[in-house]
Amino acid sequence: MKPECKVLLKAFEAISSIESKYYEEDFPEMLSYMYLLLKGYWRVKEEDGVTEEVKTPPFTAISLLNTMRIITERIRNGTTIEEIVTEKELCGDVEEV
Repeated sequence: MKPECKVLLKAFEAISSIESKYYEEDFPEMLSYMYLLLKGYWRVKEEDGVTEEVKTPPFTAISLLNTMRIITERIRNGTTIEEIVTEKELCGDVEEV
C-alpha cells in the first residue's frame, strides 16, 4: 500500500523546516519517521514518556522506507514534492474504512 499523499506532504514540510543539508544521508529515514509520526501510528505518553503503538500501519517499515528513498531520489533530481503528490505515482490517498 502506498503512503497517503496528504500525510507525505505534511511530513516533507515538517522536515523542510529544519536544516536538512546536515542530514542528507538520513533524509529517507527522517521522511519515513516523520510520516509515521504525523500519521499517528505511535505516540509518546505524557505521564511516563513511553512510546506506544496506536495501531498497525497497513505496510511494513521496509516498504515505506523504500518508497521514501525513491521519493528522495526524485526530489534530488529536481521533482518537487508537490509534483509527486499530484502524480500520485508514489503515494495514494485511501478512504478511511
